[in-house]
Order: sequence, then C-alpha cells, then structure tokens
Amino acid sequence: MTEIEVSVPGDVDLQTVDRVVVESAKALGLECRQDGELKRYPGSRHWHFASSGKKGTLEVTLWEKKHRLWLSTHDNRNAEWISEAIVELKSLIEARLLNVISTEQEPLLDLARKAAEDAYCPYSNFPVGAIVRTDIGDFSGCNIENASYGLAVCAERVALFKAVSEGATEIKMLAVSCIRATDSDPPGSRMPCGACRQVISEFMPPDGIVMIDGVGKWRVDELLPQPFVLAERPFEKRSSRR
Repeated sequence: MTEIEVSVPGDVDLQTVDRVVVESAKALGLECRQDGELKRYPGSRHWHFASSGKKGTLEVTLWEKKHRLWLSTHDNRNAEWISEAIVELKSLIEARLLNVISTEQEPLLDLARKAAEDAYCPYSNFPVGAIVRTDIGDFSGCNIENASYGLAVCAERVALFKAVSEGATEIKMLAVSCIRATDSDPPGSRMPCGACRQVISEFMPPDGIVMIDGVGKWRVDELLPQPFVLAERPFEKRSSRR
C-alpha cells in the first residue's frame, strides 16, 4: 500500500478542498470512478480515480474531523504510473490550495469591490478597486484614467501610494477586484499589470499576499520573482528608522 498526506492550510474550508481535489484530478486527465464515505472514517469523502488506458486506481480521502487529506492506493497493477500520478496530484492540489482565498480573507475583497465603485474609467469602462492592509489601517484605491491614456493610474498603485503617503510602514496584504469581469474573461485579464507588480514589489515583502477576485492569491515573489532593484529592501529600512 502506498499512502501520502497532502498539506491542507488550516484556513481553507473542507468544501473548497473537496472542489480542488476533483478539479485537480480532472486537470491531470483522471476520471472519478467512485466517490462516497470511507466507513472507518465517519464523515469522510473518498474518491477512486483512474486514467483512461491505464491500469490502476488511486484513492483520495478527505476526513473532515481531522482536517486531513491523503492519497493512497492498494492497486499494484501499474505501480510506476500510480506512484507518478500520486506525486503529481499531490503537488497540484497543494499548489491550488495555497491559492485559495479563505473565508477570513474574503472581507478584504469586499472592500476592494466597494472601492471599484469610485473608479474613474470613462474610456475603458472597466472599474477596478484595490485595498491594502497596513500597520496603520486599510487604504483603498481605484483606477483613474485620463484622455492621455499613458497618464492613467491603476487601482493597485493608487492604494499603495495612498498608504505610503499616510505613513504606513508595513503593507501586509493587497486585494484587487475587477467588478465588471465576466466568467468568460481569461484570468490574466484580472491580474496586476507589470508596472503594478514592480510597485507592489517595492512596498510589500516577498511573502506578502496579493488576492485577485475570482482568480486566487499569490505571494509577491510569485507575481514578480525578479523585480528591478537599486537597493536592498529600502522601504523596510525606511520603516525601521521611524
């Protein structure tokens, strides 16, 4: 028997974990052949997944009582494929769970949605709102356009500049919402542009969290792994002098 545990963030609800398991398996071309409760773990969810044309089945168990998720198999018909599939599915589930916006973080997105209502965007008609959480409070921003398109400013930068100008020394989290984006729009259309990612990297730590409404959340260093720098973390040094 092969068994491997999947890391589940404590702030992610089990219904979301359930959805992520199924979506991840589907993304890897795995078909759900059976799901239900594993009797020895009351209140659990248990799936059997297989791949068309491959012999072997891998199992996934989600146990709500212990907030645990693990992958296993009792099937040795295709040990090499099953071992690879388990590792691949584990990696994909963990990566997707890290990008899930928790119920505790959702209120910050609500504030970003509200901020978008003040957007000045007569040319694009695409309102965007942003909110940053700092050591001295929350600061909102919206996109502000100009007839000279190059002078337009994105919501993320407005919120960050407002926070810095008001004396914030630690910017912990950023939430962004494009309230007119539709389900048919590609996820990339909601993501911060390159200029905003550079500004985010200037004022937020590498492990700071950026949440994108309808897409997920990322660390700052995931959005821009190699930002342009002239000095080592100057904003943090400024903060330490206060």
